[in-house]
Amino acid sequence: MDTQIRYFREYLEKIKNIAGAEKSGSIINNGLFIISAGTNDMVFNYYDLPLRTVQYSLPEYHDFWLHRLESVVQELHSLGARKFVISGMPPIGCLPVQRTIGSLLPGQHILQRICTEKQNLDTQAYNQKLQSLIQRFQATLPGSIFAYTDCNGPMMDMVNNPSKYCNALQSCCFYDPYETVTH
Repeated sequence: MDTQIRYFREYLEKIKNIAGAEKSGSIINNGLFIISAGTNDMVFNYYDLPLRTVQYSLPEYHDFWLHRLESVVQELHSLGARKFVISGMPPIGCLPVQRTIGSLLPGQHILQRICTEKQNLDTQAYNQKLQSLIQRFQATLPGSIFAYTDCNGPMMDMVNNPSKYCNALQSCCFYDPYETVTH
């Protein structure tokens, strides 16, 4: 997330050079900042290549990510951002890559591409903490508006009712037998 903030600072300078300080401030104040963070890190750094499990328990890793997110939101606010949409995590255990990996691991659901319920419960716990953090943002960052987007509910509906969505059991792009991105 540090890289994105650096890029945003560079963007701010470009806007100031083009539009001037007052107009650029108005552009940023009226812009909508959409934040989605943590899903790939949970998948790849906690579950699939469990590097972070050595450092953190799962609740600690959630808190680590929420603290990073809090820093980013505060930084964006200090730079003029006022309207935020923050996305919760999807049901990680139902992502195609997680279903495939789970079907290949002994002790999981061998050769069955089903959701990993534990990972979905972990995601719900994170999303509850995120919603509390968003309420705190609303109370402590003056002049700001925050909205939470629920990815979990709609995606679980796709998994539980696939006929409503055509084929919700396979990824849409770069399909290969292992449901991984190969391109």
